[in-house]
Amino acid sequence: MASPHPVPTAIKQARGNPGKRPLNKNEPKPSTDIPPCPEDMPPEGKKAWEFLLPELKRIGVITRIDVISFRRYCQNLADWHTCQKFINDNGTDLKIRDEEGNVTGVVPYPQVKRKREIEVLLLRYEDLFGLNPSSRSKVQAVIADQEDDLEKLLNAPLPNRE
Repeated sequence: MASPHPVPTAIKQARGNPGKRPLNKNEPKPSTDIPPCPEDMPPEGKKAWEFLLPELKRIGVITRIDVISFRRYCQNLADWHTCQKFINDNGTDLKIRDEEGNVTGVVPYPQVKRKREIEVLLLRYEDLFGLNPSSRSKVQAVIADQEDDLEKLLNAPLPNRE
């Protein structure tokens, strides 16, 4: 059986390295320069992008290479809104009628199933980005502008030994 995915070093550090195993000192550190919202993003996805991205950047949980996953999250959220609007307007069930107009059966609209499928995807993305209370409780955010005492010591210039 395959082992679970490795936990990124930044998350291990934020959690206080509970396993006390050596941390990867050579893990890549992607750029935090995030491109603007894609032009083809649906309106509900743009709203999510503009609402969430500043906070995700502030708490340091998104980098440039995470943008593709974040875009999928926003796109799926827009699709979820489309399904929800359809359900609000039409209800959850389609009535099947015969030639005389009598109801012969009831089936759920495809949007009901699609909305449920999207909700599963959204929960996964929300866990990845810390967008729900339980996933946020696992990570202690380190604000990018703050430098702790150890980091100051490690980044300090070496004394001149002449």
